[in-house]
Amino acid sequence: MRIPTLVGVMALVACNSAPSVTETAVHERAAFLSVGGTGPDDVWVVGAQPGALESPVVLHLEDGSWTEVETGQLHAMWWVHAFDDGPA
Repeated sequence: MRIPTLVGVMALVACNSAPSVTETAVHERAAFLSVGGTGPDDVWVVGAQPGALESPVVLHLEDGSWTEVETGQLHAMWWVHAFDDGPA
């Protein structure tokens, strides 16, 4: 049974103010572990890999929409920290 994972509330917690978008990140097989960002329009969500030989799930909210970011790794992403005008 697949249960969608919603991180809209996590995005609110990660920001000092409410995001300017209402879109919610959904990944049907992900286990999200950490949220970070530099503001309401720059939010990162990371987690475990949905399958044994799959990359971990990394989602980025930018310009009002979520995109999945490929890491090239086969290990869970436990933490995320974003820097202003820098890497995450």
